[in-house]
Amino acid sequence: DGPVTARITKLTYAVPGEACIRIKKSLRDHTLTDDEINLSTYFSSEKPNWMGIGRALAKHVKRPEGIDEKSLEFAEWARSVVEIHIPSSTLALGVDVYDTPGFLSDDAPVLKEILHDLVELIHPTLVFMYANPSTDDATKGCFLAVKTALHDLDEMSIFFLNSKADLNRMPKFKQGMNENEFLTILADERIQRYKLLLDAPFLVNDKLEG
Repeated sequence: DGPVTARITKLTYAVPGEACIRIKKSLRDHTLTDDEINLSTYFSSEKPNWMGIGRALAKHVKRPEGIDEKSLEFAEWARSVVEIHIPSSTLALGVDVYDTPGFLSDDAPVLKEILHDLVELIHPTLVFMYANPSTDDATKGCFLAVKTALHDLDEMSIFFLNSKADLNRMPKFKQGMNENEFLTILADERIQRYKLLLDAPFLVNDKLEG
C-alpha cells in the first residue's frame, strides 16, 4: 500500500496531565501551526486509550488525499513536525524518538530534505529497520535512498535493527535451555546476523563497524 505518512513525528516525555500533540512548522521553525491537541483524557485510567490517541493523531500524520506529492503544497505539509508528548518510562529517561517516513529514490524530494535536516540539526542515531538478514528490494531501495539523502554528512551513526526473528534459521534455540545457554547462543546468533547483513549486496562497499 506504500507509506502512510510523510511527516516526521517526535515522541517526547510528558506527565499524563500534560500529554498533547503539537504541530510545528518545521525542524528549523518551531512556530505552532495548529492549536495544541490535548491527550490527557486518554491517560486518565489505568490503561492508556491508545486507540483514541491513534485516531486523534491520524489526521495530522496521514498523507493528505488529492495533493500531488511533488507539489509545493505537499512539501509544505510534509515539513511540519508532529510532536507527541506522552508519559513513558523510556522517554522519561530523557530520550527523544523521531520517526521518519520511509521513502525510495523516486519519492517526493521533500522526504529526503526533512531527513537531511533531522540528521544535520539533531545528530541522532539512525535506527534502520529491516525484515530479515538477506534483505529485499524495498529494503535495498530505501537504504540507498537514505544514503543519497545524507551523502554530504560525514558523521552519522546507523544502528541496523532486524525486526523479524528468523526462527527457522535458529535451530540452536530450544525449550528448556537455561539462561547461560540462551545468552551464549544469542551472542553467536547476533554475530551471524551481522555477517549476513554485511553480505547484503548493497552494503558491500559500506564501512560498517560492529
